[in-house]
Amino acid sequence: MALKLGIYDVNGMMENISSKQFFDWFKYFNKEPWGYDIENYRHGIVASSVLNSVRGKSSDKIWTPNDFFNFDNISNVKKNTDEENFNAMQMIAGAYNNK
Repeated sequence: MALKLGIYDVNGMMENISSKQFFDWFKYFNKEPWGYDIENYRHGIVASSVLNSVRGKSSDKIWTPNDFFNFDNISNVKKNTDEENFNAMQMIAGAYNNK
């Protein structure tokens, strides 16, 4: 999150952010993810689209993003409820400050 905001001092950021702000960023990430995994997914979409556009026969392999990157680590992550996420974020933020 700090990198997304252009902040290179993670501890300083955590000292100046409330648990609610941290949770809001967490919710935003769940709607609009950023980082290495999602970029690989997007590149997999492009690569599979290009290969599928030049397929010869209808019996040729249909390419998917999974053919270019293993997304199992993303899809197998347990989805928490908003309440569970908020409680976890409060604990994390509370470790840095008492806001």
